[in-house]
Amino acid sequence: MVNNANLDLLPDRFGSADQAVLAVTASVDLNSDVMLGGYILFSREHEHYRISRPASTGEYPRVEFNDRGILSVNSDFKFCGTYCTADTAGARRLAVEHGEQALYRNFFAPACLARMIRQDLSLRACAGYWLAPDSAVLKFRSHGDEKAYELMAQPSRIEDALISETRSMSSFIQQVAKAGDLLVLRTSHFPGLWASLGAVPVDWLAPVQAN
Repeated sequence: MVNNANLDLLPDRFGSADQAVLAVTASVDLNSDVMLGGYILFSREHEHYRISRPASTGEYPRVEFNDRGILSVNSDFKFCGTYCTADTAGARRLAVEHGEQALYRNFFAPACLARMIRQDLSLRACAGYWLAPDSAVLKFRSHGDEKAYELMAQPSRIEDALISETRSMSSFIQQVAKAGDLLVLRTSHFPGLWASLGAVPVDWLAPVQAN
């Protein structure tokens, strides 16, 4: 039997990747100053999903997989997505006015989103999940078109524009909603940003009470 200890998977089994991500939120510090994350795998033999233990996005175990997403360390597992928490450090660099800091902290960081899209475009079987400080959970699957490539190719430029306030967070969220399926899987504990389950509309606007 292959030793999967180096994958650092949680012991639970799930019927879907969505269920795995929703369950793991209980073991993640959603208000950590460090971005946390991990990945989701599918067991082809047992037909269940597993999820890795939350870790710093710079330190969680690297997994190698082929062009079909099959892991080299264990061919039973197929890579099928990643999850991450808020970019608190990035949010601090934004102005507090107009809710931009709150919005940035309550959405995918551009660099994380670009990495998730890159994985999805290479495998066409991956989703990116984002865990909000107020317990909302968002999911993104790219359409694999030009709009998705723009998000993947320019994360630093997007972040710089957000920090310099030459573009708004609302316009960034609208850009993401146009580039794929952006869904709210769990609503916010507090009224405001992610108050409705389902698809985020392409004309989404921030509520007045974002901060």
